[in-house]
Amino acid sequence: MTRPRAEALLVVDVQHYFARPEFLRSHGVSMEAVARVQAAVGQIAGLVDDARSMDVPIYWIQNTTRPDSPWEANRKLRGSPAAFGFDACVEGTELAEFYGVQPFGEETVVRKEKYSAFIDTPLESMLRQAGADRVTVTGLTTECCVASTANDAFQRGWDVQVPADCCASYQEDMHHAALATIALNIGDVTVREQVAAGWCRAGGA
Repeated sequence: MTRPRAEALLVVDVQHYFARPEFLRSHGVSMEAVARVQAAVGQIAGLVDDARSMDVPIYWIQNTTRPDSPWEANRKLRGSPAAFGFDACVEGTELAEFYGVQPFGEETVVRKEKYSAFIDTPLESMLRQAGADRVTVTGLTTECCVASTANDAFQRGWDVQVPADCCASYQEDMHHAALATIALNIGDVTVREQVAAGWCRAGGA
């Protein structure tokens, strides 16, 4: 008998800094983009519920900037610490907390300081220990930390899927371009309902 595929869900950077409407609007993000982010957060919350109901392990990826150790590469790219996109989620601040959806109980939280959830974190060893065959990558933003994490998962040997309605960018064209690149080079671009149906089949439910 073929062993069922082992699944894992990654929820990347769904935090106040990247998703809270009033904060985004105060930094010039359009109302349309804010609405897209909120829609994605709602779909992610639904997919988290799906994962819990089917015992798919969830890994909560939390962007973290230590006050005493900022990411110098990001400083060079983004400029002043006051600029949107720099010192994004300073450890211990409300902006670093999860937004709209939260870890429960013993669910795993992985803190990262780079775009990819695999850089300088224990995520790879955790997934291997869990025996995961495929990872579903969701979160914010599509072209940045979602794409970086999906790419690194693929490069490390996992099957990858990214549900298009469970991620978002502040520029819609970047969202679509990132998904097109993922579909061409990395993995399957799906939607939440397809992911949940696949989990159901993989679990033999």
